[in-house]
Amino acid sequence: MAEPSVSDFQQWMEQTSEDERSRDVAECILRLFDASESLERSNCSLNLDVALMKRTLRDHQRHFQQSQNVIFQQEATIAALQDRVYHLKNVCYDGVTFIEIAGYRQKKYASGCGSPCIYSHDFYTERKGYRMCVQVNLNGDGNGKGTHLSVYIFLKEGPDDSYLSWPFQRRVTFTLLNQAGKDHFSDVFRPDPASPSFQKPVREVNIASGCPMFVAHKVIEDPEEGFLRNDTIAIKVTVHESA
Repeated sequence: MAEPSVSDFQQWMEQTSEDERSRDVAECILRLFDASESLERSNCSLNLDVALMKRTLRDHQRHFQQSQNVIFQQEATIAALQDRVYHLKNVCYDGVTFIEIAGYRQKKYASGCGSPCIYSHDFYTERKGYRMCVQVNLNGDGNGKGTHLSVYIFLKEGPDDSYLSWPFQRRVTFTLLNQAGKDHFSDVFRPDPASPSFQKPVREVNIASGCPMFVAHKVIEDPEEGFLRNDTIAIKVTVHESA
C-alpha cells in the first residue's frame, strides 16, 4: 500500500468534518497505542528470551569449566600414575645406575646459562637399601665451574631408613664410559661421616655431595679420547657394598 501524500491529506481535510477527523485521529492513536503495546510485549518477550539464553550460556560455560577441571585433574592423575609405573619398571636395586646424556653440547651451554642440572632416576643399593639419586652439572659447579663436568650423589628418604646403618659410609665410583673401546675414566668418592649429606634423611632429600671436578671438558670433548660420540656421553655410578 502506497504511503499517503500531502494532497491526500488535504483532500481528507476538505472532505471530512471536524468530528470525523477527530474520530479518525482517535482511531489512529488507538491503533498506534495497540501497536506500541504489541511491540512492548514483543520486546519484553525478546528480553526474557535473551536473559534465558544468557543464563543457559552461563550454565554451559560453568559446566564446561567444571568438565575441563575434571579432565585436567584426571590428566594429572594419569601422568602421576604413568610416572610411578615408569619408575617402578626402571628402578634398580643393585647400587648401580646409568645416565646417558644426548645433546651434550647444547645441554652444557644451557647449564652455563642457568638451566637445571640433570638427574638420574632413583635407585637403591639393594632391596630394602639406601635410596639415592645422581646429579650431573655439565658446565661444572664450585671449583669445576666452566672447566669440568661435576657429578654428585645424594641420599633420599627411603622406606627402610630405620633399619639401615647411619651415617652412610659406602664408597661410590663415578665412571665416564669410553665409547671407543678405550679405558673408562673413574673417580672413587668416599663419604665424610661427619657431613650432614650422609646422615639419616629427615627431609625428602639430603644435600648433594660428590666431585665438582670429576672430569675436564677438554678431556670429554677431545675426539681422540672417545668419551663423546654422536654428541652423547654416558656415566655409570656404582655404590659399593662396603666403605
